Amino acid sequence: MIKLFKQKEIEVTNKEEFEKTLTRLIELLRDNAFSAQADAVRRVLAALLNSDTDKFLKTINSVDMWGGSGAVWEVYGFQTKEDEKEFWSQIIRLTDLMKEINIKNNHAYSTAKIFKTELNK
Repeated sequence: MIKLFKQKEIEVTNKEEFEKTLTRLIELLRDNAFSAQADAVRRVLAALLNSDTDKFLKTINSVDMWGGSGAVWEVYGFQTKEDEKEFWSQIIRLTDLMKEINIKNNHAYSTAKIFKTELNK
């Protein structure tokens, strides 16, 4: 098969910021009893820490992160409103980091837009 467009190689140049954001998401999810979603974020973090860029890109763009029911972005019912708002802020930060290195994910970016709107209410 001939590729008409060469896909640009993505380099994770903001690894420390990703690590900090993913770690905080894991803490918020774990502390609020969302263990399955915390595990999904742990897989993203593990790929990042192992410098496995292909697996990192696959897991950060996965249905576990951005899909439907049960996905990380879709959790609700945090113990406090502060935790919920911080979760939204961390998701927004995560999508900003994704944009910085040109990771394409329209669902993630539309989710962040919704969270920004909620935070500004």
